[in-house]
Amino acid sequence: MSINLNEYPVKVVVSGDKSLILNKQFSEDIENYSYDFKIFNVRESIMEVGVFIRYPSIKGSPKPIERSLDELIGYSTGDLPYVFEQYRFSKVYFTIGDVEYSLKIIGVGPFALKLVMDVSFSEIEDEKGPLEKSLKDFILNFYGIVNKFDSHFQTEFQKNLEKHEKRNLRREKILNEVRKKERKIQAIEEEFGFYTPINKKARYKIR
Repeated sequence: MSINLNEYPVKVVVSGDKSLILNKQFSEDIENYSYDFKIFNVRESIMEVGVFIRYPSIKGSPKPIERSLDELIGYSTGDLPYVFEQYRFSKVYFTIGDVEYSLKIIGVGPFALKLVMDVSFSEIEDEKGPLEKSLKDFILNFYGIVNKFDSHFQTEFQKNLEKHEKRNLRREKILNEVRKKERKIQAIEEEFGFYTPINKKARYKIR
């Protein structure tokens, strides 16, 4: 089956089989340091991605995420898993180019921290920032390879594509009906000199 997945929304591509991309990694350069971001979860409209940061790499590190973690705990001393347990669900920040991102600490293990962020499919589709663009490129490349060899994915992708197209048709139909009603109301208001009051206590008042 010859399908160019680049022609379709990322959300539709992933819906062919979400499980295939779970725990896959893509690389992102931050301040000239390379990080391996992992895809931890795929929900209806959001992908959860993040990194593992090992404790020995944090203190005094010039790397941006580690540096932000070091700044978060300040001069706290002692066993780092214990220290970071007090900062569970706190956020640390980093920038790629002129775009700021945040990661939340959701896992405090014996050897490393797990930090995650939610990225919506719309942000990925629009390539909102450098990280979203890298994620989009990775997704399309990954599923492009899958599409060549996995017949199950091909079948599920076609099914979801049909659902997506039908949903878009329904949405467009509803929008057209709403626009027609709005035009009729506007015509009535213009003909009889009505306007809609700000306080909404009455539907119309005379100008």
